[in-house]
This record gives sequence, C-alpha cells and structure tokens, in this order.
Amino acid sequence: MIQAALLPIGEELLSGSVTDTNSSWIAARLKMAGISVRQKLTVGDNADAILQGLDLLLKKADILIMTGGLGPTKDDVTKKCLLSWSESEWIRDEPTYERIRAYMAARGREVNVLNASQADVPSRAKVLPNYLGTAPGLWIEREGKILISLPGVPYEMKALIDQQVLPLLKQRYHTPVVLEEILHVGGIPESELALQIQDIEQSLPDTINIAYLPEPGLVKVKLTTQAEPGQEETLQTKLIEFIHQIQQRVGLAGFGRNEETIEGIIFSLLKTSGKTLSLAESCTGGNISGKLVQIPGISTVLKGGVIAYANEIKNSMLGVTSETLLQYGAVSEQTAKEMATGVRSVCQSDFGLSVTGVAGPEGGSPEKPVGTVWIGVSSAQSTEAYPFLFEQNRQRNIQRSVLSALLTLRKKLLSEL
Repeated sequence: MIQAALLPIGEELLSGSVTDTNSSWIAARLKMAGISVRQKLTVGDNADAILQGLDLLLKKADILIMTGGLGPTKDDVTKKCLLSWSESEWIRDEPTYERIRAYMAARGREVNVLNASQADVPSRAKVLPNYLGTAPGLWIEREGKILISLPGVPYEMKALIDQQVLPLLKQRYHTPVVLEEILHVGGIPESELALQIQDIEQSLPDTINIAYLPEPGLVKVKLTTQAEPGQEETLQTKLIEFIHQIQQRVGLAGFGRNEETIEGIIFSLLKTSGKTLSLAESCTGGNISGKLVQIPGISTVLKGGVIAYANEIKNSMLGVTSETLLQYGAVSEQTAKEMATGVRSVCQSDFGLSVTGVAGPEGGSPEKPVGTVWIGVSSAQSTEAYPFLFEQNRQRNIQRSVLSALLTLRKKLLSEL
C-alpha cells in the first residue's frame, strides 16, 4: 500500500490553542483512496524544524502532505522551506495573482505587497488553485517522492484535497478503492453491542473488517473492504447486506447510516408527515435546538422552544404546576411530562419534547444522583417520560441527554406517524 505522512505546521498547534482536526480528516480521506498514513509530525513555524521534518518523514513515506504556514506574514515560512527543499527559484504565478486580486476586489480591498507574495511559488511546484482563499496549494515531485503543501484553513484544505489532490493521487497510483458502510447504534454500550452481534461478526469474510467507534451515547459500527476496479458495486452490496443484518439485530437502536445524523432523521420524519415540533429544555440549555437549527429548512417543522432552567420558568411559561415541583421536584417524570405538554400547547405544535436533569457536577442527591435525566415526549395521542442515568461529567451528560432525547423522539414519531 502507498504510504503517506502528515506534517501539520503552526505554533498554535504545539501550544494547544488550536486542535489539529485537519490531520484526522486527511488521514480518513487518504484511507478511502487506498493510501495509509504511516506517520505524523507536528512542528512550529520554524524553518529548521520544517526541513528536518521533511527529511525525516520522506525517508519512509511516498507522499508527504503539509498543512499551514502559507499565509502572507513573516511567521509563515513553509514556502521558503519548499523553495530550499526543491532547489527552485521564485516565479510569479499569474493565475494565482489574478484570483487574489479578484478575491480582494470582491471584498472592497486592494492587493498589497504581502497579498501579492502569495502568488510567488517555487519554480518546480505544480500550483493547485485555491478557489476559496488566497494561498494556493503546491505539488512538488523530487526523487520519486511527492510533497503536497496546503493551507491550514480547514475549508480551503478540504476543498483542495477532494477536488484536486485525491484525483491526482488516484490517477498516479491506481490504488484499490476502500469501501465502507457505517451503522449508528444508540443506547447500547460497546461491549454489549459486540456480544449482541458476535455471530454476525464471526461470519464476516476475511476481506471485510469491522470496527466499533464509541462516542457518548452511541457506537458506530463500521465495515470496510478494498475493491479493485470493477468490484465496487458487488462489494458495496455485500457490505450493505451485513449492515442490514446488524440493523435487524439491534432494532430501533440502529438509527442511521454513514453520514446520516439523528437530527437529520428527525427533520425528515417531521417534514414528510407535515408535523411540527417544539422543545422544552432544562439541563440541555438549548443544545437540542442548536443541533436542529443547523439543518436548512428546519423552520418548516420546528415551531419554537423554551429554555426553562429555573423552576419559576417551568411554572410560568410551561405550566408545570407548583404542586408537581414541590412534591416531585424539577427532575422527575411528572415534571418532564408537564414540560412536554406545556411547550406543545404554548407553541401549538404536534409534538413536544422535554429534558430535565442533574447535569452536575453539583446538585445531586442519593435519590437523584448526578447524571439523572428525565426525557418527556408529548403528542395529541399520549404523553410519556423516560428515566436515564448517565455519569459524573457535565459535558458528556449534556451530550448524551441531547442524543437520548432525539432518539426518544424518533421512537415516538415512528410509532405514531
């Protein structure tokens, strides 16, 4: 298999002020193209460190992808290192300069000397046009090795990888295509899920690999295989068959495949049926709404919501009775039900979803420890509430509450629509 290495550049990556998400994204894209990442080395904006990194990584890799350090300021030294490594001279790439000029003009600005310098490239480099920013990507070949330098801005880098780098690499190496199918399973711990589907896993041929990718509240089951040209359709069908077997085994816990999200599934169910939703959030503090409003067109199904953190808001805005709050408390089945029915009434929606709980790290009791959450869901047909007990970590409790609430709503929608 063709070997690649990654060299992310930037002092901000070393200091921890910025998380390097680019490398994991690139590695996943390369893997799907049949190219494995052998090593990764992070360096700061220092010419000696960059050149040492180049030499070290290219001893074992066929391809090196660098990200960052292509800006116009003095701390951006990547291009100077590429000039030295490739034994090149500076040349002005006129198409790049024209794109920079147009980019600046569209923003009411003129090209200054620093902006213009981004069009100066090593003479032995192939320019990869950047249509989303000012710094072009660069492709340099030397002694059988390929060095690819890309801007560190994630959306610019991703466009260059998908639109230019991967097509060129596939054309060069004719690598096998990596196929994958993913099933999202919610509410079943990884170990229990593995036991539940162990016979299916044992029936997989040696050419199909299975991986369990756990996240708070869910596990992604991923099947992968490699396909030579002409085999893609047959092998993809085989992966889908095994995914369907797992789906049947886990039932409603399997809620989506591949790039599907639970919020996207909720939107689709509501949109198709012409129904609407409203939200009453306490311990999730608007995070469910935040998930849903990322979806274009969500306004057609989401009527509104109330962040009812304080008891007086639960009472005055959602109609949770003082008697309920006094007798059962804010975190209870009764309160969750009244929140769900209350927000459905206030917003005049078909479905109401509520969440109330003890996110932590304080506020727990022996009867209701940190991580106790009640999720209510209401419709004209019925109102239910379900208890959950998560963990001691506040952020994970919120994250798991959001997912559990949407999964609970999905079950309600599937049973009534």
